[in-house]
Amino acid sequence: MDLKVLEADLPFKLPDRSDCSAEWVEAMRGYQIFVPNGEILYIERFFDKKISDRSVEYFLENDTTDWRDHHGDIRSAKALWSIRFSNINWKQDHIKMYGRNIPLPRLTA
Repeated sequence: MDLKVLEADLPFKLPDRSDCSAEWVEAMRGYQIFVPNGEILYIERFFDKKISDRSVEYFLENDTTDWRDHHGDIRSAKALWSIRFSNINWKQDHIKMYGRNIPLPRLTA
């Protein structure tokens, strides 16, 4: 059963507007949040902490620096580009234009 919830009971703050509300959805064990032009689903423990932490570790593994010392704190683009991540396979995509293969101006993974 879906229930309307008082803002004081929410684990997040809603904008102070009459067109924003939230309700608890028991089947999903989370909140459905209604905002102008959209809806958001908030589930506090959507991922198990162990799985979530390992996923972040996996993507931060690299052969350049010990990621545990930086805590994800990369202050410049140059610093980011100097890190060779082990588990992110960057690639250069191309687009065919006027019969020529043109590289797109960004890498994707």
